[in-house]
Amino acid sequence: MKDFLSITVDDELDFSSVSERKDKFILLNEGYYSFRVLGVNMDRYQGSENSKSCPVAKLLLSIENDKGNVVLNHFFFLNNSSTQQIADFFESIGQPLTGRCNPDWDATVGLSGGCYLTQKELTYRTINKVKRFVPASKPNLERKEEPWYV
Repeated sequence: MKDFLSITVDDELDFSSVSERKDKFILLNEGYYSFRVLGVNMDRYQGSENSKSCPVAKLLLSIENDKGNVVLNHFFFLNNSSTQQIADFFESIGQPLTGRCNPDWDATVGLSGGCYLTQKELTYRTINKVKRFVPASKPNLERKEEPWYV
């Protein structure tokens, strides 16, 4: 499995290369977007005051939009409380999970799906975050506002 941190979206540089700094952060509006999985890295979350240690699947997603290519990190903490979100993700990419199963995370690389993005305020800036995963064929995927049934 290739570590997603080593995946480059643009041309790669070597250690002696000189390049202009790119400050091209794109903040997307809340809404439905298509995505493609660029990489997956399996790791272990060490836990905190509020949650136990558990395995974590770290995904690198490319969000397709009219403002330019946006790449996001999304983490799945592999515990009982995240099983529905994991099932929604696999359904979104056309690999629905049924019953007790063992998801093939490596097979997700290169697959596309749909998601609903929100904005999250951090101390230093606002970022995009996946709120939920939806089937890419969902008719209102291109809508930018929250539908009434959400």
